[in-house]
Amino acid sequence: MSFDARQPSAADACDAGHAFEPVYPGTSTGIGATFTVRGPRSPRVREHARRQFEQVQQRELAARKAGKLAEAPPLDELDASLTDMAVAYTMGWQGVEENGTPLPFSEDAARRLYTDHTWLREQVIAEGQDLGKFVTPSSKGFTSTPGPSSS
Repeated sequence: MSFDARQPSAADACDAGHAFEPVYPGTSTGIGATFTVRGPRSPRVREHARRQFEQVQQRELAARKAGKLAEAPPLDELDASLTDMAVAYTMGWQGVEENGTPLPFSEDAARRLYTDHTWLREQVIAEGQDLGKFVTPSSKGFTSTPGPSSS
């Protein structure tokens, strides 16, 4: 096996997305909906991470200027940050309903969904962070086309 350097970059592969079906907590039962997520090298995800890092740096700088140690952010702020991360990973979904009606994907709908169902948010983040779901080996180097989705 060899590596073909002309293959699409990991960023391109991550931006192409990967679909998976989340499972109910503590089971292997799929929820009946498919989520498409970006990967960790996607420009959108990297930009989100950069903004989060800048916020942490600003908090630490302000604390240093005040002669103090930076305090840990409140739990509700950490929770909101995780929700924002899941939203950044999410490209779309199929099969999500609200009161029996299909729920179209939007960032606001995703934010609401992940706030109400943190177990779903955790699975979206975990799936998006797994670079192996986006860049996989092939007989001719690697492929940036995601293989079959798995849950």
